[in-house]
Amino acid sequence: MSGVRWEQHDGGYGSGPMQVAADSSTFSVVRQAYAALLEHGTSCQTCREGYCETADALYDAWRDMGGPWKN
Repeated sequence: MSGVRWEQHDGGYGSGPMQVAADSSTFSVVRQAYAALLEHGTSCQTCREGYCETADALYDAWRDMGGPWKN
């Protein structure tokens, strides 16, 4: 996703480890997809009983959008 990038994390003591950063519009879209997955899981009886195709599709959509921050 174009709004996701790697940045140097500077804790104030020079160069630090790399971290993933997302612009606000990318973060918002990924967060909405994750919220849909969570909302589905809390109200789905099939999820409670085992494998749910809808939850699997929502999870795949969330991952495809960038969560949790694909490389």
